[in-house]
Amino acid sequence: ENFPLSAMDVTLCSVRLRGVLPRPEKLKHELEEGFGGRWLVIASSGECLMDYVQGACDVEREVPLASLCSLATAMQQFIDTACRQGEETMTHAVTFNSLQLAICAGSSLSVLAVVAPKEGTVSTASLRYKAMEIHAALSRGELGEEFRKVVGASAESRAEKVSDYTLSSCLAEDDSAMHLPKELASAAQQSFVEAFSSSYQALLADALKDLEPDARDRVRCLSLFDRRFEFLALLPDAERLQDEDQEDPAVSSLPSTPTRLQLLRAAAESAKGWRTSLWTWPVAKSLEVAVLCTAASPVFAAAVVELSEPLPMGPTTGFDTVRRVLPEEVGLCQRTAAVSGMLDSVAKQLCSRLGLEPPAPDVVGSLEG
Repeated sequence: ENFPLSAMDVTLCSVRLRGVLPRPEKLKHELEEGFGGRWLVIASSGECLMDYVQGACDVEREVPLASLCSLATAMQQFIDTACRQGEETMTHAVTFNSLQLAICAGSSLSVLAVVAPKEGTVSTASLRYKAMEIHAALSRGELGEEFRKVVGASAESRAEKVSDYTLSSCLAEDDSAMHLPKELASAAQQSFVEAFSSSYQALLADALKDLEPDARDRVRCLSLFDRRFEFLALLPDAERLQDEDQEDPAVSSLPSTPTRLQLLRAAAESAKGWRTSLWTWPVAKSLEVAVLCTAASPVFAAAVVELSEPLPMGPTTGFDTVRRVLPEEVGLCQRTAAVSGMLDSVAKQLCSRLGLEPPAPDVVGSLEG
């Protein structure tokens, strides 16, 4: 199943690219280099609609396009069989030889990221959700309508080829890619440029900078993670936040306090039905509280806040590992209100980027409910 990349004597020039246009040089310095690699848009028929090259990616370019389309189809079939739980789109990632493949699979098209990990590469979760972000951009509005037309034409063309299958047609020119209209390709390219112009790490850093100094100084950990507890972004301590622009290194290289991450994990596992909730360890004199926002589920926005005074033991709330701070503890809720509002704002931005429907406040409950 694995194949040596050295045996693939294929260059970018020999792969038929579809929908790839030169990127404007004036935008080059704004792009996040951590997302460097090949980003494919693949129709449900298995045909490649677009092969977008981001940054220097010699290793990724060596892989034949037909092989990547086959891998994407296999990943989508795995998602449909084993993972899909009613969601319109789902993400998955695998490591294949020296490459990381991350996909966002939808009903009509998928976005596949092909990345050779190197210094400065973002986390696998960031790749998965960046693919989801691009998928959302290509699926909404007039752009989405045009792509659905192309996907439909691709499916019809593939069905005709299957019905007219002969040995000679099998040996004919590779048909793993199809042409995109020039205007559609240009609009899609712009969606890639916009998606790569910002990172999830920068989203957190900007949100933290907007907090009042007193609230910001108490934030000890700020993060975005999903149901698998894989991090899209992590700021371990507000004190490390500099005024200069942040780089976006792999999350695994960032320092962190294990107990704080354990608190976030326990809170995420216990938070059912609350849009924003507070959690702490069920011990006396605890100094840290986890603030969790689930409005952008399956992605959680969370912070660990250090208090100026230790918490009392508080009432038991029925959870084994963590205690939910109840609405009666009004003073604590008020002290963390600014951080809760910041996380809710971050979640709304994520919903817009990822094409998610934010839950209605009167349905999911809130910090006070």
